Amino acid sequence: MNKDSWLANRQHEMEKGATDKGIAITSSGLRVSVNNKSVIDNTTVTGYVYLLIDCSGSMRKYGKIEQAKKRSIDFAIEAQARGYFVGLIKFDSHALLLCKPQRENRMLQEQLKTLVAGDRTNMGEGIRVATENLMNLRGSLYMVIVTDGRPDSKQNALKMACVAKNAGIGIIAIGTDDADEAYLKQIASRTDLAMKVTREKLGQAIADAAKMLPAPRNQ
Repeated sequence: MNKDSWLANRQHEMEKGATDKGIAITSSGLRVSVNNKSVIDNTTVTGYVYLLIDCSGSMRKYGKIEQAKKRSIDFAIEAQARGYFVGLIKFDSHALLLCKPQRENRMLQEQLKTLVAGDRTNMGEGIRVATENLMNLRGSLYMVIVTDGRPDSKQNALKMACVAKNAGIGIIAIGTDDADEAYLKQIASRTDLAMKVTREKLGQAIADAAKMLPAPRNQ
């Protein structure tokens, strides 16, 4: 028996033995299963991202909140195509988790319909809620903050952003109107992940933010 034949036979024996033990060997890793039900699969990497939508009073002007409702679905479709589960959080005087990360958009669409402009801009609480819901997940973790103003407490929002980044969570920041671009760069994970656009292009910026998400990886 030549070397190639021996190696082929050995590989077959390993695969058969692994299968008998409920382990599937693939070209990129191991998939452990019991009775054909997957237990551990390290061949799949996943990402999780929350959209944080500013619903302060000023967002009702110039159709900004309507842009956010419409183009957030475009963001979700692109992010999901890149391997991300997409969730939704709104913030005004308080932050509210509307939708945990999903791979389909029915719930997200329903929750987007409920967005209405409220009062203040409690960005810090929005970041905190996103961080608490992301930090125990495994994979690439991101939040995308959409705002048209400045947070009620710049210090608190920046503190919460630091907590998120220290937990391995990436932050993309999109601003318009009265948003402070220099401050957004401090909030974001990197300065190139922060941008300020005209109010007419807010929706397009939300949709395009999905292209800034890196390929998911295990963490």
